Amino acid sequence: EVLDGQLVGSIPAFADRLFLWDSGSASYINLYKNFGGVWVDESNNPATNELYLGRGFWVQNKQITNQTVVMVGDVEDSGAVTNILAPGFHIIAYPYSAPVALNSSGLTNGNASIPAFADRLFVFNPVTSAYENYYLHLSRVWFDDLNQPATLVLEPQIGFWYQNKAAGDFVWVENK
Repeated sequence: EVLDGQLVGSIPAFADRLFLWDSGSASYINLYKNFGGVWVDESNNPATNELYLGRGFWVQNKQITNQTVVMVGDVEDSGAVTNILAPGFHIIAYPYSAPVALNSSGLTNGNASIPAFADRLFVFNPVTSAYENYYLHLSRVWFDDLNQPATLVLEPQIGFWYQNKAAGDFVWVENK
């Protein structure tokens, strides 16, 4: 419903696609829009997956021209949002409609350590076409790969990768 009437349906090779990260299998769920305008999986079964607040996903435009995608839905208004991040990679997004500095977010409660063992954050920079990498320092402050405190601001609706390097779940509680 979020994407109703948007993007282009076609045969799999030419259809616009959605890629949803499944942290349980550590792989993408690959959906495409068929000729009938229905989102389906690779076996052409109607998709039952949900796009929900805080879940990041990719849109692949397979057309030769730009498309504008308008996201509609409820704006998160609760006082706190909780996500459980199992060990491994997760594509997530900041849940509120206003930006927040990374070091002011609830993500500072993850697994802090030296760079090789700390939780990591990967944010795509469209200007450089590269990922910026951050790690959670022992001081519970996010640092960039130059070992400087991060100045990153998490923008609403922008997905990013979070790598939980701990042996157990990280419960991310983000307070408004």
